[in-house]
Amino acid sequence: MKNNTELVFRAICSFYDGEYADFTFYSIKKAVKEDALQDNIKILKTVGAIEDCTKNGYARRFKIKNPVECPDFIFDERFDFAMRAYLLEK
Repeated sequence: MKNNTELVFRAICSFYDGEYADFTFYSIKKAVKEDALQDNIKILKTVGAIEDCTKNGYARRFKIKNPVECPDFIFDERFDFAMRAYLLEK
């Protein structure tokens, strides 16, 4: 996965409870902007990393095939999206 997609994937994984990752845009917006979230969710669904199980309502719900750990810096407001993606490389 490219870095932006990996960053979104890890942010989604931070909400994983063992069965689903449930989150609202409000809860994830510290890590990911809405346009990046939408674009990368499409990519993640296409490659089969996540399965969209969202029902009517405001919360997104995904099954994650192989969840990974989410580093703390992904939600650190001191870093912007590009800096977080860069740190994933290191």
